[in-house]
Amino acid sequence: MSRTVLRRADAGIAHCLAACVRDPADPSLPERIRALSERGHLGTLLGLAERHRVLGSLAGPLRRTPGVPPEELAAVEARLARQGARHLRVLADLGDAAEALEGIPWFAAKGPVLAETVYPSPELRAYGDLDLVVHASAFERAVRALEERGAVVEDRNWALLRRDRRGQLHVRLPLGTLADLHWHLVNRGAVRDQFRVRMDELFARTGWADLAGLRIPVLEPTDALLHLALHASLSGCNRLVWLQDIAAVLRRGGVSLGDLVRRARAWRVGVQVAMALDHTVRVLGARVPPEVLRDLYGSRARAAVSRRLGGLWPPERSIGQDPAALWAQLTRETWRATALAIGRRAARAARGSNTPIDGHAALRAAGGPEDRDTFFAAVTQDPGAA
Repeated sequence: MSRTVLRRADAGIAHCLAACVRDPADPSLPERIRALSERGHLGTLLGLAERHRVLGSLAGPLRRTPGVPPEELAAVEARLARQGARHLRVLADLGDAAEALEGIPWFAAKGPVLAETVYPSPELRAYGDLDLVVHASAFERAVRALEERGAVVEDRNWALLRRDRRGQLHVRLPLGTLADLHWHLVNRGAVRDQFRVRMDELFARTGWADLAGLRIPVLEPTDALLHLALHASLSGCNRLVWLQDIAAVLRRGGVSLGDLVRRARAWRVGVQVAMALDHTVRVLGARVPPEVLRDLYGSRARAAVSRRLGGLWPPERSIGQDPAALWAQLTRETWRATALAIGRRAARAARGSNTPIDGHAALRAAGGPEDRDTFFAAVTQDPGAA
């Protein structure tokens, strides 16, 4: 009788990486890295850092570690140099997008916003794309404005986009940056309907941030933390970069934990926010009062299940999908809603599609200009648009 073995990263390697993320200046890290290197585990440590998108946090301690093979250190430096060049290109594309979106309600999130506002150095925050969020009422106008500046909408399957009520389009900006252009924080309509995210309220509370000389609209700190925690949980809460973001926003300050709880419960995302914060407390030492976590979980049983799974399959040891990640993706504010979410995932698995989103299906051409117009019209009427 065969059994499926759920693989995890070695605990010692994972704990060393988590320590680098928690405090890259920790003086004990070079010795820990040296010991792993002498046992032949440096390549595994670097690979795990790449998977968790925290190579920048490992780089500092690695530079201070004696005996690191020069070729390994050179490869890390080259990777970070490419990351830095990409960051500059994204900022240039962001500046052009900001001009195109003048007069349209929008804000930027995650990626370069975090790199420039909550991290000591952009080197510490790797990212692959640019998240722009536009008010649903102006979504089509925003797309056309970007296209007039040379951007290209890469999604082509308008029938699928309309059927799934997708909350975003993939847009290639003039200098090559891939932008996720959202009208909602939650992409799939079926998942979005399970929550009550108030987009109008988000836009009403946006502020401004200076990103390397660019004046860009961004979420206010409490909403930014809500967004990061919700995104982390719906993605599986199993990459250190997501926990690192949450810890960095908490350290920066400006977050009202009382408002966080009230908004999370109003959005029906309390348990998602609780899990992301709980992991960040355990793995990275973030400070969140226990009563805040209690109020967000809303159920001792749900908190117990989440913590038990997180202990068995901790995020820092994750190398892919596991029961803790699946629980983070599917648990909801009530047991009934959780059962429905699990049922939907099981139905997709039975149909042979067990991934949250087919990353390429929307790129396959299907439908013409009329279907595109129908998609944009549907966006303004979607229940999640308000």
